[in-house]
Amino acid sequence: MRHIIFSVIAVLSLSASTLLAQDNPEDSLSKQFHECVEMGGVRERIICIGDETERQDARLNTLYKQLFQMESEDRKTMLRSAQRNWIKYKEEWINYVTGLGDGDMLIQETASFTFMMMTVQQADNLQAVIDNHIYLKNNS
Repeated sequence: MRHIIFSVIAVLSLSASTLLAQDNPEDSLSKQFHECVEMGGVRERIICIGDETERQDARLNTLYKQLFQMESEDRKTMLRSAQRNWIKYKEEWINYVTGLGDGDMLIQETASFTFMMMTVQQADNLQAVIDNHIYLKNNS
């Protein structure tokens, strides 16, 4: 019984620590992005955001594939559905945000930044689930 209680406490602690890490998704942004955005105006920042979005999307895809391989068939179906719904939500939200300013550069920058940060957050979420899978596998 003590072993079960200890395991539950350990999993909750790990989950809490990974959730806390997700509280600041900017920690997951690359050094290149931070350096790039310091060097220009709105147009240059939009380019920096686009480049970082590509890096983060590649990271997200790698993590998704890694998690997908860890799951049972039933959970693979759930994960695939959840990811598709998240993609749809992200696209609809960005369409809403960009509709606020009809070509305005600051609105475009805001929408691009939001799109990027949503991608970062989702990659962080996938990493947290992977970390929990690994922890549970190693401690069961």
